[in-house]
Amino acid sequence: MGKYVRETMKKSPLNLLLLAALTLGASHQAWAQDGTRPGFYERKEEGWFWYKEEPKEPEKKPEKPKPKPVAEAKPTQPKPAAPLPSGPEMFSAEWFRENLPKYKDLAWNNPTVENVRTFLYLQRFAIDRSEQFSDATELAVVGDPFLDEITRRPAATFASQQVDRDAGNAKNMLLKSVAERVGIFFFYKSDDDYSDLQAPLIKMLEQGEGFSIIPVSMDGKPLPSGLFPHYKTDEGHAKQLGIVTFPAVYLASPDGQFAPIGQGPMSLPELNHRILVAAKRNGWVTDEEFNRTRPVSEAAKGMSIEERGAFYAAALSSAAEAGGGAAQQFMNQYGDEFKETMQSIAQSRYGLTESQAAVYAESFDTNEGRMNQAVQNLKMEYAERNPDGSPMMQGGQPVLSQQNEEFTDKLVNVLQNSTEAGDRSGSYLTAVRGYNIANQRF
Repeated sequence: MGKYVRETMKKSPLNLLLLAALTLGASHQAWAQDGTRPGFYERKEEGWFWYKEEPKEPEKKPEKPKPKPVAEAKPTQPKPAAPLPSGPEMFSAEWFRENLPKYKDLAWNNPTVENVRTFLYLQRFAIDRSEQFSDATELAVVGDPFLDEITRRPAATFASQQVDRDAGNAKNMLLKSVAERVGIFFFYKSDDDYSDLQAPLIKMLEQGEGFSIIPVSMDGKPLPSGLFPHYKTDEGHAKQLGIVTFPAVYLASPDGQFAPIGQGPMSLPELNHRILVAAKRNGWVTDEEFNRTRPVSEAAKGMSIEERGAFYAAALSSAAEAGGGAAQQFMNQYGDEFKETMQSIAQSRYGLTESQAAVYAESFDTNEGRMNQAVQNLKMEYAERNPDGSPMMQGGQPVLSQQNEEFTDKLVNVLQNSTEAGDRSGSYLTAVRGYNIANQRF
């Protein structure tokens, strides 16, 4: 054992320390188990070393309060990623609207056989699907009185002609009724050829419908034709009404209300229709009376203004697709009613002013003269004002500030483009309404 210890001591001082610690621990444990302290004799081996101070028990230092365990923060669970938006179903209508133009552009920009063939296959599929839709539409419409257009206006020539005759008779009767309530102011210039050409048509309204005509000469002279010899010289009425082009025709009621018919030469049918439109707008005729003058069947006369607008827009679209001048024929026959309907929608639904709505409505037609007149009227709305509140004019044109001149040009551009925007046309008109609200133009 001693040999082992000596060898161990030689090998490592650390081992010696460990051995001493173990020995002292064993002796202390034996004393504790006996319960008595050993006497002198039992401790004589220690010699005088036994007389030593008893080791003081180390004072126990108060334990520092253990810090409260900090609750471990639970790891945040990552939120599941939002699912990627799924695209439209393959070969659906939405898919074709989104992708067919892309394939067409690809074939156009890089016209390889593969690219062109891919586009043509897709186009063929779209055409076939359109034909299937058209066939199904015909099956759904035929025999259904609420969908069949012949319920609204007969397709048969003899029947449609009868509808036109009925509408014409109603229009003539209503014009005579209006003539009993209002008169016509006819503003002219003696040296203006258009004024001289317009005079016979105004005379026909007097003789045929019974209108009272008040001719007003701007230069104090009679017409070269000799019509309306008992004229009146203008005393500022033209300026108050904002007339800039001649001839000019206005309705006037006994209580002093004026309603514009038009500035510039107009045909007799156009005069008749505009008189009725102005009378309806000013409450001189009812909606029911006015609707009887429309060349559509009874089923269409009960349509709302939006339904009539959709009806006329669909008819014009169909005429344009038919080609061969069908669209122009439609405008010649129904153009005034169509534009009047679209103007009413622009005012009642989208909050456009009368002059703004007129530019919008005229944009559906190609009549340059009427469009120019509508733009002129719009610019008068934004013209500088005289002390009496009338629009400031110079050389027959309204005087606008540079800012208003630029604005009206942009506004006209927006209104004209809206008629070609299809389903997005409403967003154009809504933007104009937002401007009107912000600037208190109603």
